[in-house]
Amino acid sequence: MNMNKESGHLKRVLIILYYWPPSGGAGVHRWLKFVKYLRTFGWEPIVYVPSNPDYPIIDSNRLDEIPSDIEIIKRPIWEPFSLYRKFTGKKRDTKMDFGHLVNVKTYIQKGWKERIAIWIRGNFFIPDSRLFWVNPSFRFLSDYYNKNKFQAVISSGPPHSLHLIALKLKLKFNVPWMADFRDPWSEYFSALMLSKWAVNKHITLEKRILQTADKVVVIGRNMQMQNFENAGIHSDIVMNGFDIDDYQRFEKPLVKKEKFTLLYAGTLSQRRNNSLFWKVIKSLIDANELFASKLNIQLVGKVDSSVSEDIKKYNLESFINIVDFIPFEEVVKRQMEATVLLLFVDNFEGAKWVLTGKFFEYLASNRPILALGPIGGDLSAEITNTSSGLLADYNDEESMEKAISIFFNQYLDQSIFSFQNKNIEKYSRLGLTQKIASLLDEMI
Repeated sequence: MNMNKESGHLKRVLIILYYWPPSGGAGVHRWLKFVKYLRTFGWEPIVYVPSNPDYPIIDSNRLDEIPSDIEIIKRPIWEPFSLYRKFTGKKRDTKMDFGHLVNVKTYIQKGWKERIAIWIRGNFFIPDSRLFWVNPSFRFLSDYYNKNKFQAVISSGPPHSLHLIALKLKLKFNVPWMADFRDPWSEYFSALMLSKWAVNKHITLEKRILQTADKVVVIGRNMQMQNFENAGIHSDIVMNGFDIDDYQRFEKPLVKKEKFTLLYAGTLSQRRNNSLFWKVIKSLIDANELFASKLNIQLVGKVDSSVSEDIKKYNLESFINIVDFIPFEEVVKRQMEATVLLLFVDNFEGAKWVLTGKFFEYLASNRPILALGPIGGDLSAEITNTSSGLLADYNDEESMEKAISIFFNQYLDQSIFSFQNKNIEKYSRLGLTQKIASLLDEMI
């Protein structure tokens, strides 16, 4: 069964995904890049995605990265967001952020309709709102497998409903299966208004998937330890990373020196927003006239209303530029031009396992990182390992002020413009794809 490149044959792997170009945002990059490089290591990807997904962000430029001759299977999906829009009075073309229901506080404040929607979401759509795609996909892919055999299947979640499709294929055909967890499952929905029955349902489904998959892949050590090792489940770590092709097109250095520019790229949700940070910025502005004259904060991506409220509360409007969405290529350029890159980590119980794809994109930009997150987590360790910046505890006002001041002083003496991180080669998408391919080889 082991075919290889030398014999002129590639092993075939079905990859079940929800996020795929033209979807924008960080969720699409991981498997878009793996698909790009899998052939190099002897595997032919067959990508299975919905034909009519309700993506919150569109970035058509990502379409150019899809290898032109790979097989992409698209099948219709029904998602309940049209009903949600109608029930809550939103316009038909309103883009939905599918992670928004995790930020319960923001939505509860909007009224009883939002509370009902959250309760229904948490207790009836298990594991998530894509569950209606599971059975139609299983039927279609069963027929496809009988006509077009593949040697392995991969599912990537969230949305974790996709793991249920792969589970059914595994049970019917005993095809080797890799379950890729970009985020945890049952712990991640702790903020929803779940009944005891719903909690048990989530846990039962997750346990069955973990016990049935041939390989379980996670993105970091804390996630591996807290979510799987403690439950007796073996898993392999394949982190997110960066594709050097995205950065080599720009000439260096690109850093702009006129302003002390702090840039955050990505969605800034209510749970990710750090009100204490804005308070610290206000204090530094009031205390240091030079800091105030040089400061420029750029927020590139969707921001929650709580961010706007904090900015207004501390009278920071004149220091901040918010850009709702720009193509990924332009985001990369802005990252390389910034003085310091901001990285906000979601403030919740399991934050120590968070190691977002954005961190690795920042590494490739080779600009110092100011991260606000938990001490002792995966992110803290990787910042140290790569000498890529500073992490301030997101509940510690003094450490935030100290970190910002360190970077500002380096800006003034210009040492920040010769910044160089290190030990980042292991995070290249090419090398990470080789690890995925090796795990696939082990399964068959």
